[in-house]
Amino acid sequence: MPQETQTNQYENQDNFEKINTTLLSEELYSLEGSTIIELFEIDTAKYGGQIYRFHAGSVVQGDIVFSSQTYNAYSIAAEGFEIKGDGTLPRPKLALANVDGFVSAIIAGKDDFVGLKVKRIRTFLKYLDETNFIDNINPFGTPDETVKFPDEKYFINRKIAEDKTMVEFELASELELESVKLPARTVYANYCPWIYRGNGCHYGNKDVHPKSTWLLPTDGNILGQPLGKITYQHLFQTLAFTMLQAYMLVVIM
Repeated sequence: MPQETQTNQYENQDNFEKINTTLLSEELYSLEGSTIIELFEIDTAKYGGQIYRFHAGSVVQGDIVFSSQTYNAYSIAAEGFEIKGDGTLPRPKLALANVDGFVSAIIAGKDDFVGLKVKRIRTFLKYLDETNFIDNINPFGTPDETVKFPDEKYFINRKIAEDKTMVEFELASELELESVKLPARTVYANYCPWIYRGNGCHYGNKDVHPKSTWLLPTDGNILGQPLGKITYQHLFQTLAFTMLQAYMLVVIM
């Protein structure tokens, strides 16, 4: 495998989503599970704007602070996020209250927000920031931004309806874009490229391993080499070492 291929494969490690799947699983299978909080983000950077963060306000009446970001309570209706077993991708609908033409004024001259990124975030009430509670004390548990479902990313596909009461959009999965290619990164048989429970591994990921500790799970001279420094020589040495071990085992038997 060429060295540059491995370097490119890991160059965006810091951007990987961090999810504590251990606590997530415990919460999902708990008999007294916490309330699920649904948050949304619309990124208008394409037009030089901000990221609008909001939630429906059905569980928490006021604003919500999660991962140090404030999500404003706003009257919305979101549906159609379910994934079907026939392989078709969902086309969710997101409706925003258009009081006094607020949303209409924002999307005016911006192609009705078509093509903008929308993120759906789902976490649990007990893991929200302490700022959300009285005296900045979370009575339900310890705040943890990594205990959440994987973020769902969509693009606004089209505006369905607009009147003086609401504006409704249809969302499309990023997998429906023509430029998307799968797999997004190289996949090798019988080999997991992530360090166990390290950055990139979603099994109890706590991001405890820096880049300098990324190693291939093999023996021999390759052990201790960062991924970006692995060469054909290292791979050949490892293969030769493994074959020698197998030969010695046969001779002994």
